[in-house]
Amino acid sequence: MIAALFLALVTFVSPDDARQEAEARKNALEQGKLCARATVESDAETLVDMLIPSILKRAGGREVMIKTLRAGMDDMKARGVAYEESTVEPVSSLARDGFTDYCILPTKLVMTLGGKRATVKGCLLGASRDAGKTSKFIDASKGEPFVRKLLPEIPKELVFPAVEKPKIEKIETS
Repeated sequence: MIAALFLALVTFVSPDDARQEAEARKNALEQGKLCARATVESDAETLVDMLIPSILKRAGGREVMIKTLRAGMDDMKARGVAYEESTVEPVSSLARDGFTDYCILPTKLVMTLGGKRATVKGCLLGASRDAGKTSKFIDASKGEPFVRKLLPEIPKELVFPAVEKPKIEKIETS
């Protein structure tokens, strides 16, 4: 009897949980795409507004981080680096720790410099404290050990993609 009641309860709860997870994955992807677009457009304000709050605080706050990002973007532009595209793939890993849902979104960034094109595969780590309605992010492309130093609270179950070297190719000119 207890087993049947438990099975009925799990069956009753599961569709809601599945819908909530699907919605959280969809929201994380949409918000991750905003980060990608902000990267290509050198939109420091949007990138900072989408940053995980504890990282933003550690960096000195919103204004300091915007200034730092703008300086980095200006330096890259002065050296001839141009972003061609930035894409985000659907959530590849999802885990919960307490009141926070975490996810990994694989990314690809394509940039050019001096007649060469670099394709960099990486990922974003997303964190949501409102059941996946909104997420804040950090670039996790340096790999799991680096990210865990910054955010030791992230669940061990979260699976990070392997760090890959950038693919560099010569741009063919006509």
